[in-house]
Amino acid sequence: RLSSRGVRAAFALGDAMPDSPVRRLRAAGLKLGTVSNTAHTASEKVAWLAARGLAPGLWDVFLASSDEGMTKAHPAIFTRALDTLGVAAGTCGYVAHATGELRTAQEVGLVTIAFLPDDYAVEADYHAGSFYELGDRILEARESPR
Repeated sequence: RLSSRGVRAAFALGDAMPDSPVRRLRAAGLKLGTVSNTAHTASEKVAWLAARGLAPGLWDVFLASSDEGMTKAHPAIFTRALDTLGVAAGTCGYVAHATGELRTAQEVGLVTIAFLPDDYAVEADYHAGSFYELGDRILEARESPR
């Protein structure tokens, strides 16, 4: 089940808005992916999001924990996403609000972006407090890979 926070994030980042962060990131040539902790399959989740206005082609990869047999607490789900995207960890950013997910992503070597985090003291490479700031931080991270 996608939380209300997740629904707001999905709509705000969606490609329906002409100046959305997603459009800016796509225009910059970035690949986009999602790793979701969910009881639903990736195809069910993508269909659910599509019914709410997010184009299925928005992501280059969409992994669901139910399909992968592991949650975001396991580094392997991140390495699977990296392998699917064909990118190295140090050149890929991971956006999350959950402290544990950010820590696991750091262990894998991902550039981390804390977005409205559960704990504002969480260590991350970047912090963002709004969807537009999130787009800015992702583009900044692109300029400073690990």
